[in-house]
Amino acid sequence: MYDTETSERLARGDHGDDRSDASWTLYRTPSGVFFELLAGHDGVLEGFFPLTDLEARKFLERHANDRVEQYFGPAREATRSLFSRRTIIAAADVLENLTQAEISALLTDFGPSVYENIGGGSAKARMVELKQFIDRNPRHPVDDGLLENALVERAAARLPAVKPVYEWSKPTVEKPEFQRLRYGLEQDGFTVSDGILRRSLPTDIGLPQTDSELLLLLKQHRFEVSRGHLVQARDAHARGNWASANAAVELCKFVCAWGPNGKRCIPKLKQPLSCAGFAYGVRHSRPNEVRLGRRKGADGNDVVKRMHAATATTLL
Repeated sequence: MYDTETSERLARGDHGDDRSDASWTLYRTPSGVFFELLAGHDGVLEGFFPLTDLEARKFLERHANDRVEQYFGPAREATRSLFSRRTIIAAADVLENLTQAEISALLTDFGPSVYENIGGGSAKARMVELKQFIDRNPRHPVDDGLLENALVERAAARLPAVKPVYEWSKPTVEKPEFQRLRYGLEQDGFTVSDGILRRSLPTDIGLPQTDSELLLLLKQHRFEVSRGHLVQARDAHARGNWASANAAVELCKFVCAWGPNGKRCIPKLKQPLSCAGFAYGVRHSRPNEVRLGRRKGADGNDVVKRMHAATATTLL
C-alpha cells in the first residue's frame, strides 16, 4: 500500500525557483517499494508514480547522492565497454537464431530495466529493439557487468568451434552472421576458444597453433597437473591478471616426469611461446625430462605482460 504516512521519505527535488512550488518526492514503503509524488507549480499534488529500483537509485543519485549506498549498497565498480558497436550489432544478429522462449530467458537474465523496454513480435524485431535500447543506453549496468559486454559474451558462446584446416579438408562455409561476429571480435582484440572469449595476442608467434600443440603433447603424455597450470596461466593472461599468470607459470616452469616404460616424454616443440617474463617451450636436459624455460623481462620483472616471438636462446 502506498501511504505517505507509513512510508519513509527519502529525498525531494524542486526547480530551485521561488516563483514555482513544483516538486517531486521519493518515498519507500515498509515493504521496500519505491514511489514518487509529483506536485505542480501551485504546489498541488498532480501525480503518483511507482518506481523500479533502478529509477529510484537514479532519483537518489540526482537529489540525495549521499544516501545511495544506504539503500542500494556500494556503487558498482567502474567498467568500460570492451567491444565496438559493429561487434555488438553482430552479436545481436547471432542471437536472432534463438527461439522466442530463449530470447525471453535472455532478456529476463538482463533484468527488468531491459525486458520491460523490449516488446513482443518476431525474434528479429525483439533483437532490433535490443540494439536500439543499447544505443540509447550505453554502458547500461546488468548483473554480469555492462549490457553490451554481456550480450557479446552470450553470442560468442554460441559460435561453433573452428575446425583445423588441412590440405585434405573439405571447405566449410560459416553463416554470415557468425563471420561478422568473428571479424568484429578480431578487430576488438578478442578471439573465441571453446565458446569462451579470450584476448587475442600478436599473430607473429603463431599462438593458437603452438599453444594447441603444447597442450596436446602434455595431455598425450599425461602431464595433467602441468597442463592444468598452463591452462590457468593462459586464462589469467587473457584476463589481464598478470600476477596470477606469473604464479601459474612458476608452477609449470619445471616439468620433470617419467614417461611410461621410461620412454622419451615430449619431443622438442617447433617454436616456443614466449612472454616478456617467460618463454613457454620444452627441451630435454635428459631423455625423460621436460623443462619450461624462463627469462627476465627487459624491465627486470618476471611478470607476463605481452606475448612475442622467442628464440631458442631464451630457453634454459
